[in-house]
Amino acid sequence: MILAVVWWVLAALVAYTYAGYPALLAILARIRPNPPLRADIQPSVSLIIAAHNEEACIREKLENSLALDYPRDKLEILVASDASTDRTNDIVAEFAGQGVRLNAVPERRGKSYAQNHTVEMATGEVLVFSDANSMYEPDAVAKLVRNLADPNVGYVSGELRYRKPRSAIGAGEGLYWRYETWIKRKESETGNIINGNGAIYAVPRRHFVPVPDHTGADLWLPLTQIRRGLRTVHEPEAVAYEETSLTAADEYGRKNRSVVRVLHVLTEHVGMLNPFRYGLTSVKLLSHRYLRYVVPYLILALLVLNAFMLSSAFFRATMGLQLAFYAAALVGAWLQKQRKRVLVFYVPYYFCVVNLAAVQGALRFLRGERVRVWEKAATTRIRTDEDGS
Repeated sequence: MILAVVWWVLAALVAYTYAGYPALLAILARIRPNPPLRADIQPSVSLIIAAHNEEACIREKLENSLALDYPRDKLEILVASDASTDRTNDIVAEFAGQGVRLNAVPERRGKSYAQNHTVEMATGEVLVFSDANSMYEPDAVAKLVRNLADPNVGYVSGELRYRKPRSAIGAGEGLYWRYETWIKRKESETGNIINGNGAIYAVPRRHFVPVPDHTGADLWLPLTQIRRGLRTVHEPEAVAYEETSLTAADEYGRKNRSVVRVLHVLTEHVGMLNPFRYGLTSVKLLSHRYLRYVVPYLILALLVLNAFMLSSAFFRATMGLQLAFYAAALVGAWLQKQRKRVLVFYVPYYFCVVNLAAVQGALRFLRGERVRVWEKAATTRIRTDEDGS
């Protein structure tokens, strides 16, 4: 009886994390919407592009940036080159005549450090941060900054969309990302978003805070702004595109490294779980971040507990469903090697890959590791001409 109760509690937590929380947001967005104030303003903008050995895409990125539909006299473009050793800096130098400025950071200290260092050169009232492999829609910057008509907004995240996936793991990543993006939209409609996206976000210069180099801006900066009494929002019409991962190794590596950084941020901001001070934001933080990193252990516990309750027809069925799910993940892994993708297999495959990576990331965090720099997977560097999905 006790095992059954524990099993149901764990199952309810997993169900709430992935389905209950989005349902709660959908309801709140209907009954108590809180959209940000928007207006078509045109402050001066500094677009800061983070780059490390990006010769494969930096030219296209700069051409994309120069083609943005924003007054050219109000847009400056800066490249924060984090000790690039390939032709990145030479290519950027070719655009100097068009006003592009290069900050060649001599020592490799990571994206956050390079961006913080480049902010010192920036002159814009608004800072927009981007990655070298993130291609913007022409109106992306204009759509971002319109949210800053609200003086209480201290962080605006744009919407990253993945182009047509090139593999099963990429298809899983793309589907998961659409789910995550929907949650961000609903979080924004009801107040604050918990995390943004490092590929496309804006901060008023007066509210910028340097990001520690062992964390990423995606989570640390929104939480810091909320603690300072500012609002954080998502702008669905400010769109950037990137490629999905091509291999499971790419996604696994990216995920376990990001988990190390995220867990440092969550540890530093644990006080934000106080609902008496942060209200609905604390519920969002618990649901969207903390519970997500507990899920790998919850699903393992569900499987183990289930093995002790096979005398019940119901629990024999739940055990069968769990085993079928993991069998489907193995089939998904095999299909990945065959360069094929089928929804019913690549979803469990992706789920298992990222949760295993999260466990390894947690172990690295517990060992005291800090991740400041890493090499981007080569398979995500080069943008193809495929249409976005």
